[in-house]
Amino acid sequence: MTEEARPDEESKIHIDTGWKERARKERDLAGEMADVEAAAGEKDRPPLPEATLSTHVAQLATQAALALGDIEPGGGKPAEPDLELAGFLIDTLAMLEDKTKGNRREDESRILEEALYGLRLRFVERTRSARRG
Repeated sequence: MTEEARPDEESKIHIDTGWKERARKERDLAGEMADVEAAAGEKDRPPLPEATLSTHVAQLATQAALALGDIEPGGGKPAEPDLELAGFLIDTLAMLEDKTKGNRREDESRILEEALYGLRLRFVERTRSARRG
């Protein structure tokens, strides 16, 4: 006959007291690996450009062109236009134009005006095309 557990007998419970130390070591190792990967990535990256209004305008204009589907993202797949994002980025450039009026150099004004003009034209074209098709 099998012996049944008796309520008066103590159950044996194993308590793992070293789990916190193992978790800390794993976290530290992961942090060290991330630092090494970040350092390796920095070596492969070209130097960053100077932070100027022209650079910022160029970055926003490039993002807007990508959102309009004018630039292919990496991976060789054509970009799906995101007109809402493109409109937001164009509005952001227009806000910069308004807020920096009277404080821009001539070349900065020209870059900003040309970027806005071209992006607005493409936005209208894309919007009309999306409505038709």
